[in-house]
Amino acid sequence: MTLLFVFASLLISVFQVAVFTPIFGNLFLTPSLSFIFILFSSYFIREKALISAFLIGLFLDAITDSWGIITLLNVLFTYIYMLITSVVFVRNLFVELFAILPAVAFIRKILLIFIVERRFLIDFTAKSLIFSFAIDLIFILILCKFVCKRINEET
Repeated sequence: MTLLFVFASLLISVFQVAVFTPIFGNLFLTPSLSFIFILFSSYFIREKALISAFLIGLFLDAITDSWGIITLLNVLFTYIYMLITSVVFVRNLFVELFAILPAVAFIRKILLIFIVERRFLIDFTAKSLIFSFAIDLIFILILCKFVCKRINEET
């Protein structure tokens, strides 16, 4: 099961790189589709989602030559998300998927941009950040449509 989610995450990250990098100009500003999928997969494969976060981070770091920054942020924020969702006393799927998950993805993207902005020349604008985050939210809605029934059965 873990291998299936790693493969699906890899396909989504290839899609992310191929489709959104030409639109946004570089990979750091693109929507975090693979990271969001990893967070969704944490409901099914629990702690093994960290393996997926690590491997996909390595793949994206190899493409961008960013020396492990994406890998570090993927693993760190996946762990933080799993910690937050496991500590919550009242499980509310709506709050987890539409408040906590977007907040974690947004904070990760802001931190990634601030770290990488010093090393690479990024044409960063607020418009690109808002557009990227809007695509992230649409992807969350699409995943929720397909996965929410299964998550409710698992929890």
